[in-house]
Amino acid sequence: MRKLIAGIALAAAFWAGSLAAASAQAATDWPTQPIKFVVSASAGGTSDGIARYLAQKLSQKLGQPVVVENVPGAGSVAGTNTAAQSQPDGYTMVITTNAAVAIAPLLRDDMPYTMDDLAAVTQTNQQVNLLVINPDKFAARDLAGVLKEIKDNPGKFSYGSSGVGATNHLAMELLKSAAGLDITHVPFKSSGDTMNALLGGHIDIALDGAPSVLPHVKSGALIPLAVSTPKRWDGMPELPALDETLPGVELVIWHGIYVKGGTPKPIIDKLGNALREIIHTPETVAFLKERGVQAVGSTPEELEDLVRREAEKWKKVIADAKISIE
Repeated sequence: MRKLIAGIALAAAFWAGSLAAASAQAATDWPTQPIKFVVSASAGGTSDGIARYLAQKLSQKLGQPVVVENVPGAGSVAGTNTAAQSQPDGYTMVITTNAAVAIAPLLRDDMPYTMDDLAAVTQTNQQVNLLVINPDKFAARDLAGVLKEIKDNPGKFSYGSSGVGATNHLAMELLKSAAGLDITHVPFKSSGDTMNALLGGHIDIALDGAPSVLPHVKSGALIPLAVSTPKRWDGMPELPALDETLPGVELVIWHGIYVKGGTPKPIIDKLGNALREIIHTPETVAFLKERGVQAVGSTPEELEDLVRREAEKWKKVIADAKISIE
């Protein structure tokens, strides 16, 4: 019996070693065919621009075509699901946002995937968001003054977001609670719609990404009050961070790359290392900075930890503000 058990254990160890060797060999050979790079947003946006830049650089580094495919919809959930339902071989990856991996699971009962269906590769960048006003609606031109005007006039002012449950909706609800404001939420379908409403005077204030906001700030059509990143942004260092006035009020919209859960770790490591090398180059840092985003290039473990922390934070905001998607 002992010999039998020993034989079984030896066979198991042999097969485990063989599988590990096969996995390592697969990673060494990978990729041997084109890689599909899904963008969980429409063409022309921030995600799309970052993905197309990375696809070109990654193709040069890995020696295989990296083909970008846009799959927008459902707040980045549709595109993310494309990767979640793919094969665990590293040949389908997606660039998505915290909305799809940290927030949507808290709001939706019909999520088509769980986080076990995805494997983190790297956080590519974080996006600067600015709190801006229509200058025709306020006498003040600074954060403290605008917050005072809103507080002194309950129910008079309104803010816009990219939709119920969107990251900028949650962040504004957090600001509203921290500052004790009575302000009406007006949801739109996109950042573009929100900006049009703000410029047209249909809403008074909004928090949105630098790529959408900066052209209107530079033209003088909108006045910036603060950034929502934890620290000041070196692109406009004169603007305070919201956290300086309202501790804990911050929002960082970020992009991350995922593959199918169960993809062999050596493949994830090879893909992640290649992406991080690209992201950390001065050329990429400058490319991203020009678009109002900051390069990150995290490890998979750092990205997983970020998602856990954000889920805990926004779960409380959602509960306190009684936010739901019907």
